[in-house]
Amino acid sequence: MSLFEELHLSAPLASRLEEWGWEATQREVREAVATAARGNNLTLLAPPTPAWATPALAGLMSRAEARPCLLLAPDAELAEWAALAHRLAAGTDWRVLAAQGEARAVRLLLAGQVDMLLATPAIAMALVQRTALKMDTVRSLVLAGAERLDREPLDSLLADLPPDAQRLVVGSEAGGVLDIAERHARKALQLDLLSVAAPSDQPVRVAAVGWDRRAEAVGQILELLDPDHAVVWLASGASIPDLRRAVPALGGAVEVLTGDTPPAPVIIAYDLPTPARLQQLRAGGDVVLLATPGSDRYLPQLASARRAFRLPGFAERVRDVGDQRRRDIVRRMETGDLERGALVLAPVFERYDAVQVASALYELWQSALAMPAPVAAAPRGADPASRGAAEKARIWMGVGSRDDVTPGDIVAALVKEAGVDGSRIGKIEIRESFTLVEVPALEAEQIAERASQLTIRRRRVTARLDKGPTEGPRRGRPDRPERSGRPERSGRPERPPRR
Repeated sequence: MSLFEELHLSAPLASRLEEWGWEATQREVREAVATAARGNNLTLLAPPTPAWATPALAGLMSRAEARPCLLLAPDAELAEWAALAHRLAAGTDWRVLAAQGEARAVRLLLAGQVDMLLATPAIAMALVQRTALKMDTVRSLVLAGAERLDREPLDSLLADLPPDAQRLVVGSEAGGVLDIAERHARKALQLDLLSVAAPSDQPVRVAAVGWDRRAEAVGQILELLDPDHAVVWLASGASIPDLRRAVPALGGAVEVLTGDTPPAPVIIAYDLPTPARLQQLRAGGDVVLLATPGSDRYLPQLASARRAFRLPGFAERVRDVGDQRRRDIVRRMETGDLERGALVLAPVFERYDAVQVASALYELWQSALAMPAPVAAAPRGADPASRGAAEKARIWMGVGSRDDVTPGDIVAALVKEAGVDGSRIGKIEIRESFTLVEVPALEAEQIAERASQLTIRRRRVTARLDKGPTEGPRRGRPDRPERSGRPERSGRPERPPRR
């Protein structure tokens, strides 16, 4: 029996914590796991990063009696808490649902197919009003980012919570968290990870990023600072695979780890650390903190001297794209044969200004790049690889019109985050609950795998290779035609009207 299992942690969850770099002897692990796994109430004061609640959540999920569980989180943090819950639930029989809206949540709740529901207080209240969520049946409650939750729907929701339901209150502001715990989680064990050390008086650099842009920010910081050696520190190793996929250059001179870090010229804190952990990081090198939404009130507790680290924004990205296109044009002028173009355009230059002509040609060029390349039939006997390059396949993505997704959202996510060449993206068909995207057949599986790591409109995407035909509706029930008057009857003549 491992030390984790001695703390009443189930075997799958014990192995998950060990895999992510947690140690049973750590105070934040030992007390959080033991308290939550025994069904007792817990108040956790920790940095505003879901990773710090991993041991407590694992302890709660080790209890079969904790179901059904309701986790309430601020809207901006819901996707990150959902990612943590899904990772912990992998390999267990817990069924986790993050409610981005009402329709799907109502259906699954009424069918009894949800063990842990993650929602904002407003969405949870809407589900209660539709009688899909019954607060008097909830056996455990997690208030994540408690001080940032909307108090009005929260108080109304918890009025019907059973007195013996387990409660976990997680937050980073002692005053607000303890006030909520006093009203809704009495006799809770208080685990304070923030007052062990005073705020650092040594300056640290802070880069403001969104939750879904942290991996991208790591790559940008490494590119801007270009250190000969760097460390990326995380509170929990759960995010290491995602980080390595998003930043393929990591490795060699860049270490990604949890726990104590070795000295390095640059240390990037992927998760916000505790004051004690920041002292250890700061002793090893120059620290850059990734400040996520909701952390503005925590940062003064962490470091009294902070300097903003400005990452490239939209203007810089646009400028970089423009610079690259100008270089392409200059390279073509210096190395290409321009006689054919000159012969075609000579009459146009006689009637219009050269700048106007160049601008029109540029717009035509960009329009041609944005259009999917036509699929030509492969010649008989052609090499299979060349035929596959021309053939199209479709990937299925689990976001649709009900998530307010547009084709632009799909293209932007695939190009910017999944590294797909935009010119190779074909027809995009958005349905109510899913989207079909045409891509080259030889690359479809790899694109689907990369697309499964995306977050679009604050919804984490699942993706897979679509098995239906490339053209026309998918197998199964065909789309119904729009009705205009009486439907036509195919295959038989219309009967004359009765006299």
